[in-house]
Amino acid sequence: GGKNQVYSLDFSTKTVFSLKIWWFTHVDDRVSACRTTMEYDIITQEERRDFMTGEQELLLALLRGELTGTAAELDEKTLREADWGAVLKESQAQAVTLMAADALSPFGKYVTNIGAWTSCAARLMRANFALLQSEVWLENAIAPEPMVILKGMSAASYYCKPSGRVLGDIDFLTDPAKTDALLDCLTEKGCKIIDEPGDSSHHRELTHGSTLLELHFAIPGIPFGKAGELVCARAEGMLSRRVVRELDGQKFPSPAPTDHALVLLLHTQNHMQEAGVGLRHLCDWAAFLRAEADGAFWPEFLDFLKEIGLLRFAEVLSKTCAMYLGAPLLDFAKDAPEELATGILEDILSGGNFGRRDETHSGSAVFLPSFRGEEKRQTRTQKLWQSLLGGVRSHHPIVKKVPVLIPFFALWRAILYIVRAALGKRQRLGDMSRVGRDREALFRALRLFEQTGCDGIMVGRGAQGNP
Repeated sequence: GGKNQVYSLDFSTKTVFSLKIWWFTHVDDRVSACRTTMEYDIITQEERRDFMTGEQELLLALLRGELTGTAAELDEKTLREADWGAVLKESQAQAVTLMAADALSPFGKYVTNIGAWTSCAARLMRANFALLQSEVWLENAIAPEPMVILKGMSAASYYCKPSGRVLGDIDFLTDPAKTDALLDCLTEKGCKIIDEPGDSSHHRELTHGSTLLELHFAIPGIPFGKAGELVCARAEGMLSRRVVRELDGQKFPSPAPTDHALVLLLHTQNHMQEAGVGLRHLCDWAAFLRAEADGAFWPEFLDFLKEIGLLRFAEVLSKTCAMYLGAPLLDFAKDAPEELATGILEDILSGGNFGRRDETHSGSAVFLPSFRGEEKRQTRTQKLWQSLLGGVRSHHPIVKKVPVLIPFFALWRAILYIVRAALGKRQRLGDMSRVGRDREALFRALRLFEQTGCDGIMVGRGAQGNP
């Protein structure tokens, strides 16, 4: 009955769930036809494939300790038998190496490749330090224009041990009306623009030394339709609601907690529909849930998520964090299906951070219909063609001036891919299509931007269950 339910896991058990997924299919543009049921093995994407490897189980145990501020609970047999090289590789694929390395400090005598862990952690710490320096430079460079750090540093500031979060790059939101002026300002001060206008729907890319800067004129992951309009309207006040947060003694502008929560959810679902996200994204949400479990913003925020059709995703993602990362199970997520929560974790573990772990998994995104609130959802064929066109425009820029060449380059790239796949040099389309069908079933069950919550849950209740 309390607001915070804690899950404990028996890592010796591997369970396979089966999920009944219901969705509406359409016969044509005018008629909503029949309700279909589909059996979907939520855990396995390949026959006889276990849910998690031993290395992934161990990694989750390490992360859970870091996120809860406690020592990881690991028995001596597990520590002695662990393949520490594989655990390190898995942590890199999931972008959580710094957290895992810190969690290993009490178990150093068991780690057979401690030198490799230390070297990798030192490199990541140096990169984090360089990024923090770049953030200070950036604030001064665009002053007095306001900005907020959308992801990395802001997400890290909610962790028990903020310095353990791998930062990556600097995503910062500014006044969209000032985008061109800020680009000119930053290039005059030594930054280099590395993209073209129109390459992204929400940001421009620059470099400052070795640091990648993403100048956002919109937050990432905005859906289409009415939901997108509501998100854009809410985001307009994000700069005025900004707060000051701190990371390793350095203060910086960050979105207010309610805005940060929205950015995390939109960003995570958006990348899940593409190459995939790693455990780092899941840890970001778990850390936020723990830090803001008593936040006063939850009732209004959950009502907004229901309005845009993202409540079910938030419920299930929160349940995943509670089941596997030790996050508190807040009232709004307590009735989320455990099968779906496990399905999200399986999707994350299979692909890794931006598809780093499995190219078949990341490549399957081209066979996924889009779940972004479109009035008419893209089909697999349309998505595949769109991906092919993107490759043509990226690798053959001449088509921007001579568009008549597009079909010829598209045919050439399609033939080249098929030949390379046959030679084992690229992922087979059939394998990617099969994985894509499994992932599609998961996303349909999450009802992204369909404006429905979990059955039987009282929407609009916050972390404390207050109406």
